[in-house]
Amino acid sequence: MKTTTDEEWFDEEYRKALDEKNRARLAYLEEDNDTNRHLYTTERSKCRKMTRKKKREVYLSKEKQPHEIFLPEDVEEQLDPPTLLEIKAVLKQLKTYKAPGIDAINSEMLKRGGPNRWLLEDRLHGLITTIWNVDRIPE
Repeated sequence: MKTTTDEEWFDEEYRKALDEKNRARLAYLEEDNDTNRHLYTTERSKCRKMTRKKKREVYLSKEKQPHEIFLPEDVEEQLDPPTLLEIKAVLKQLKTYKAPGIDAINSEMLKRGGPNRWLLEDRLHGLITTIWNVDRIPE
């Protein structure tokens, strides 16, 4: 991925580290020896770590900013529970080949549902509707 200089995290400190890495790379390309290779890998590692750190800082600072969404206080009363079609659409969008959660149910089981897939979708819809209406997860 090419780094662009207009990113929020791309500052003078990062520019200097990137210049050092590029100088070390050129030296390594001009003369392939252990010293130059070690210097280049060290500078490259430092740049990668700095990139991750700076991107994380920008991301976390944006995450902590308050969201400007104003909802009425009785918003939950105004929302209807999800329909069976919405449940089916969400099941279809589940990513495959992901690790299951603590319930040991993986997405493939929910997506495919076996020979009685309609029954799984119907029962899942009933469970979600119950949770929605009662506002608590059943035992």
